[in-house]
Parts: sequence; C-alpha cells; structure tokens
Amino acid sequence: MIDEKYPNYESVIPYENNKELVVERELFLSTVKRVSIFANSTTNQIKFTLDPSGYVEISAEDIDFGGSAKEKLNCTYNGEPMEIAFNAKFIIDILGHLDSEKVMFKFGSPTRAAIVQPYETSEDKEILMLVMPMRLNV
Repeated sequence: MIDEKYPNYESVIPYENNKELVVERELFLSTVKRVSIFANSTTNQIKFTLDPSGYVEISAEDIDFGGSAKEKLNCTYNGEPMEIAFNAKFIIDILGHLDSEKVMFKFGSPTRAAIVQPYETSEDKEILMLVMPMRLNV
C-alpha cells in the first residue's frame, strides 16, 4: 500500500466550461488528420474556428514551408465565435481512444483547458479527457 496522499486532480478540471461543440467523431478525426499534415512540424498546431451558425473550421499553416490547409465541418456549437489552437497529435490521440459516434468538446476561453468526452453517456463508465490549448500564432 502506498501511504501517500493522492493529488487533487479535480482542481485542474474546468467544470465551468459552458461552450459546447458536438461533432461526429470519425469525420472530425479524419479531418484533423488531413489538416495536420500541413501543420508546423515542430508545434503541430491546428486551429479550430468555432461558429454558432453550425460549423467548425479546422485549419493549419506552416509558415516556414508555405503550406496550409482548411476544412469546414457541420457541427452543433452553443457559444460565441471563438478561435482556439491545439496540438494535432493530442486531438488525434484523444479522438482515437473514444468509441462513441459523436464527441463533445467543452470550452471556456482560448487560453483555458478544454474538456473532451463522448456525447453519448454510458452507464458503466465515465470518460473525461482534458486537453490544453496552444497560444495562437498571430
């Protein structure tokens, strides 16, 4: 038995994130994979442009080599317009480990951690993943 106190991991989970993005997981995953090919090889930064009119734009740009990609997907988003960036490898890893048809991202602001979880809940297990955003290259 370990005789130490477990860290308070709940203190880093932003439960007040109230902007929700719901999107089809497989379609989102394949789009992120395609767009990430054009991301900077050092940062792997991809940008989500969220629009409450019902779409999310996923984009990447490598300034060093002059490549860029941009794709729009239909979604459900209930917040104000927002741009937020993530490391594409983390998003691909998260989406690859979920098995639900749809996935939900919960955002607070472009500088705060996002929560990712299956849209459909299961009675026998609860999944909550946390991903930190990256500072946008302006």
